[in-house]
Amino acid sequence: MNKIKIFTCTVLLALLLPFYAHAGASHAMRQTDQTTQQLAYLKLLLSQLRDAASSIKNIENLTMVGMPRNEVTAMRHAMELKVQDMQKEALLTIHNL
Repeated sequence: MNKIKIFTCTVLLALLLPFYAHAGASHAMRQTDQTTQQLAYLKLLLSQLRDAASSIKNIENLTMVGMPRNEVTAMRHAMELKVQDMQKEALLTIHNL
């Protein structure tokens, strides 16, 4: 009787193992694709963040051109908020990786 149970379990295991192996490999491939996409997004986001941070410096030069100081301050404040949002998004993306 025990031999029949062992044989049945062995046959079931042999039938189910390829299914689980394929499902695991498929999951690993999807996870690798997702990680690749997240890394590409992070690279783009960091590039945009660098550009936005450098544009804050350029905003200060607008007063020399003659733009009113209050408008320059408002633009700088808006850009600083954008940079902060981008920093949070970059940190979240890094955390998710």
